Amino acid sequence: MRIVVKCAALGFLILAACAPTIWDKSHATQADFNKDSARCRLLARGMSPGDFYAQGSANFVAGAALGNTIGTAANQAATYRDCMMATGYTPRASGGTGEDASSDLSGHCGGGPSLPDTCPH
Repeated sequence: MRIVVKCAALGFLILAACAPTIWDKSHATQADFNKDSARCRLLARGMSPGDFYAQGSANFVAGAALGNTIGTAANQAATYRDCMMATGYTPRASGGTGEDASSDLSGHCGGGPSLPDTCPH
């Protein structure tokens, strides 16, 4: 029972982290966002070397691999976010403000290392 609760909590956290972010930057064009986002994705991927080693029972190795994967994804997302903010973008949740998302999309873009591009084309 404890494993089910832990897995459900972990699943909820993972899904909550997948909500796309809208990035605001005044006077930024779609091309600016694409360039800045690509640069930050490359930086985020490069900061995680991908080295991993675990030895032990099959269950231990599987759990360690899962933990490594989750940790790497969290680090990449944080590095991407920090890079975008350092480039001058301001993040906001894509629906957490109660505004109509379709009302004004000019200058608002979203995306990330594992997220689809949500910018208007």
